Amino acid sequence: GFIGRAISKKLKQNYSILELNRKNYSNFNINKKIYPDLGKFDVIIYCAGVSQIDKCEKNSDSTSYINYECVNDIFNKYGYHNTQIIAFSSSHVFSGNNILYSKFNKRFPKTTYGKQKVNLEKNIFKLNGLIIRTTKVINKNYYRFKLWSKNLQNNKSIMPVANLYVSLVYLDSLVSLVRYLIKIDYRGLEQISGRDETSYYNISLQIAKKNNYDLKLITPKYLDQKLIDFYGKHSILELT
Repeated sequence: GFIGRAISKKLKQNYSILELNRKNYSNFNINKKIYPDLGKFDVIIYCAGVSQIDKCEKNSDSTSYINYECVNDIFNKYGYHNTQIIAFSSSHVFSGNNILYSKFNKRFPKTTYGKQKVNLEKNIFKLNGLIIRTTKVINKNYYRFKLWSKNLQNNKSIMPVANLYVSLVYLDSLVSLVRYLIKIDYRGLEQISGRDETSYYNISLQIAKKNNYDLKLITPKYLDQKLIDFYGKHSILELT
């Protein structure tokens, strides 16, 4: 994914990097538990996984291995006793009922995806690794915002959600944090988040105003309260 590619690009400036994926190694397959012999590594950064909440709900058995179970197999294959293994968790380990979550708050996931992330955290901690818990990560080419901009530019209407809030983390900030935590060989838990949160509707208004698009093309969409309760209204994390 785009996070793994960005981290790899940045770390290549100072480290010898092996990008392990099916594109580079055709005989590598996490889902089939096929791991080629490639030696041992000082640092393992696990970036794979299924992040679509609905997909995890419908396919909890098939997504469990790639979302958390496999890290033990990967560590045993490519790590040694002191290897730093890093994985990314999510604000979905919390219920989303509160506005701000510290890393000391009790985890209370509502979704299967959130429960899988809790299990991922447990597995990584047992391996003396590092969990970076993050909110929504975007880059300058984030598809949803680009699509909105394209539609508004072509005088097409959009309907962004107004009653679900997101805290945005920019990719460069996450990559810089990963690089620093590798440098100091940090283990345990870190959180990264935007400093505030806003709705997708408000973000669309900002995009329209910045580019002088017609605000009348934007209609707020309100999700059913049951969906809000399920997904969690809030996502912002306390920075550590």
